[in-house]
Amino acid sequence: MEISCDRLSLSKIKTELKSLAFYRDLLAELLTTFFLTLSALSLGMTWGDKPYTGTVEQVGIGMMCTVCALAWSLGEFGGIHMNPSVTLALVLLSEITPSRALIYLVIQCIAAMAGTKFIQVVLPPLVTDHLKPTMLHPDVAEWQGFLIEGWLTFHLIFTVLGATDEKRKRDGYCIPPLIIAMTVATCIGCGFVSTGSSMNPAMTFGAAVVTDIWDNHWLYWVGPLSGSFLATLLYKFVFDILDNSNEKTCRAKHCWPRSSYTTKQMSNNLYNGHKDSSDDNLETTWI
Repeated sequence: MEISCDRLSLSKIKTELKSLAFYRDLLAELLTTFFLTLSALSLGMTWGDKPYTGTVEQVGIGMMCTVCALAWSLGEFGGIHMNPSVTLALVLLSEITPSRALIYLVIQCIAAMAGTKFIQVVLPPLVTDHLKPTMLHPDVAEWQGFLIEGWLTFHLIFTVLGATDEKRKRDGYCIPPLIIAMTVATCIGCGFVSTGSSMNPAMTFGAAVVTDIWDNHWLYWVGPLSGSFLATLLYKFVFDILDNSNEKTCRAKHCWPRSSYTTKQMSNNLYNGHKDSSDDNLETTWI
């Protein structure tokens, strides 16, 4: 793996920290992770004996819609990771600076705590009395939970890297947020009963802090981050290979790109809209 010295240089980090666009990205990351947490928790709530609440179908479809909508609408503002597992993958690929990755991690955890506390305050005790972080099914051992969370996150991150590969997806036949959101729904269906299908250490951490429930918490960090690490290595060294021109396959600068093939250009290709370049000046400080 080639590590870009420019991306890791102190001057690059200092320039980034002085950029207003950087703080706009942090706000976008905070808001989207907050709304993602609200959706994840509220969709999984059961309202007493009311039927059709908190089902795996409801959670899967709801989270798919949430991820797709947030990523499509705000994805160009810093990538909208909403998940430390995604942030880890991009920092391993040197697509973001370590300083951005660290700050994103803190922002994601704060947003998850705020989202959990918000749900606890606005919903009645009927449902919030059962509020808790993702937990293992009683019949699932810790080592099995670790492998399940690793497998689900591997699936998710591998899809993120493939769907946002800028050069391979430049012709507009793929909408990355939709593809990724469908994978989220699939993974929720696969692991909802066994581990809660977290795949997101920050959201599990936020709920654990608010509820003070820490059962098996370690595996909701180690499992997803291990899966992310392995998926990133596999994609980089096996699938992200040299093309016919012996040039490196181009990686998207962010999870949902705004460089040579942007989300706005995807809209233009799909709907034949008019390209408005009025916000091009905002792109001078992207990493």
